[in-house]
Amino acid sequence: MVVNLFRRNVKSFGRHVDSKQAPDVRSAKEFRAIIQRECACVNRNSHRFSLIILDLEKVETGKASVSRLIFFLIRRVRCTDEIGWLDERRIGVALRYSDIGGARKLANEIHNRLCIDWPSLRCTVHTYPVDWWSENKDGARQLCLFDSLPEFHTSLSGDISRLTEPSAKSPAGSVIQSALQEKPVSISVKRLEPLITPSIPTWKRCVDVVGSLIGLMLFSPLLLLAFIMIKTMSLGPVLLKQKRVGYLGKPFSLLKFRTMKVNVDTSAHRQYVKKLIKDDLNQNNGEPMRKLNNDPRIIPFGELLRKTCIDEFPQLINVLRGEMSLIGPRPCLPYEAQEYFLWNTERFNTIPGMSGLWQVKGKNKLTFEEMIRLDITYARQRSLWLDMKILLMTLPAIILDIIDNRQKK
Repeated sequence: MVVNLFRRNVKSFGRHVDSKQAPDVRSAKEFRAIIQRECACVNRNSHRFSLIILDLEKVETGKASVSRLIFFLIRRVRCTDEIGWLDERRIGVALRYSDIGGARKLANEIHNRLCIDWPSLRCTVHTYPVDWWSENKDGARQLCLFDSLPEFHTSLSGDISRLTEPSAKSPAGSVIQSALQEKPVSISVKRLEPLITPSIPTWKRCVDVVGSLIGLMLFSPLLLLAFIMIKTMSLGPVLLKQKRVGYLGKPFSLLKFRTMKVNVDTSAHRQYVKKLIKDDLNQNNGEPMRKLNNDPRIIPFGELLRKTCIDEFPQLINVLRGEMSLIGPRPCLPYEAQEYFLWNTERFNTIPGMSGLWQVKGKNKLTFEEMIRLDITYARQRSLWLDMKILLMTLPAIILDIIDNRQKK
């Protein structure tokens, strides 16, 4: 409707813009597809992408006012930019190859030109990515820990001490610093991922709650037996709380039965994971993701708990809490996420799970890149039917994995 309205009113603005050269104002569906495609390009090319959103919720706008707003945006943006609707009350400007500084400068201009007529107009800048990369001691680029990423719920005119964490010397941090040297305007800057990532479906949460409750009741004898076994065979806590990276990069404490000795050195596993990911992602004959053999850190019967996946049963509590799902990508360790390329992080666009495509499609027979691609496939194609299919394939996959391990021995 708004697009047609704009086209009908273009003639009245003919002295400013040639109607044949005026770009279309995208529909909500088209505009979201453009945003997602541009984020995919950023993942591959490592440039920056920003989005300005004008919220008209509290603005009294008639047809003429909306036409004037659209016309102003079309005159101001570059030919490579896109204008479109996110919903009925929010219109956005997608800025290709624009960082925080460039996006904020344009948002500042838009705000100053329109706030006189519409003082209630709210303007927000979303940028992708922000402070995802930093340099380690060796000068190599690495992914920052997600729990230290800013959410940017404060305005740029406020205190920026936490906006540039964890690396104030990072490119994004320096851009924010330079942008704040201009006249401050109350324009908030937020991450783009939560805006474009589909929310967790209601059906998935219902299945998780019902399934986790049934699982805790059915497997309670096994949980009790594992508790007694670990308590008898090894000193220390029975349950292990391990920090993992979850939905949209948010950290949480994963629960599992402890199968290793207390206070063991994890440096060997860190180096193994780093080499595995580096070799595979650099297409240097990546190896299958096998666990370390003959690990002296494992307690008696710990190997049995691992092979039968009984050590994972406490994660049903994580599912009940909403931190995990029955089906989804396996939540990775923070030091594993630090080795990721940007495109790998798309696996965080869905809630992590106890089982997933990787587990039923080959598990430790697959390389790291194959696992990542399966996780991203699931995040994009998530459905009730796919969840039920993976759930039914999980037990046969565990049994086949146990048989395969015995034959190799």
